[in-house]
Amino acid sequence: MTYLAVGAEGTAERSIRKSRFLGFAFGVRSAQEAEARIEAIRARYSDATHVCYAYVADALGNEMRFSDDGEPKGTAGLPMLDLIRNEALRYTAVAVVRYFGGVKLGTGGLLRAYTETAAAAIEAAKVRPFDRYRIYEWTADYETAAKIRVAGELERAYGDEVRVTFAAADERELAERIAAELGALPKLKLTGERDLPIDKDGKPVWN
Repeated sequence: MTYLAVGAEGTAERSIRKSRFLGFAFGVRSAQEAEARIEAIRARYSDATHVCYAYVADALGNEMRFSDDGEPKGTAGLPMLDLIRNEALRYTAVAVVRYFGGVKLGTGGLLRAYTETAAAAIEAAKVRPFDRYRIYEWTADYETAAKIRVAGELERAYGDEVRVTFAAADERELAERIAAELGALPKLKLTGERDLPIDKDGKPVWN
């Protein structure tokens, strides 16, 4: 199932009427990971006035949470969650750290400040499409491996032999692509599954 998520970690900073806002956007694989990352930000900026956040930590958009962390209700966490949902992002978290500068922004000003900072962090994190693939390995001697260049190849590791890593949705299709070049069906080893970003040509990218 293809979905959108941040492809890296993004940061942003805004100074608004003497208050300083630091935004962070990053990928997460579970609510537990999201909470741990947010706590790490809270610990790093322990002198901040507020650390507000929102996240969607699953592929369907059901596992979500937000916090205003003492800001007026509806001015921080929920607008950031709406930002994530409106962009149809999955496995994505945002946190915004605020250092109060002594000038109150009002509910509208706070909403804009948190939303704009979170949006800038998400933009810096580069939203990309992702899909889930099965990861396979195939081991061959150097001469045999040199014959094979097929779609879905992710990387090669060189030792006594060459270990080639592939991403594919279907093992049989991958095996047939390799066999078309090799002249024989390869022995593939399934090593797990992984969500990978997709490039402009619709091919998985190892990251």
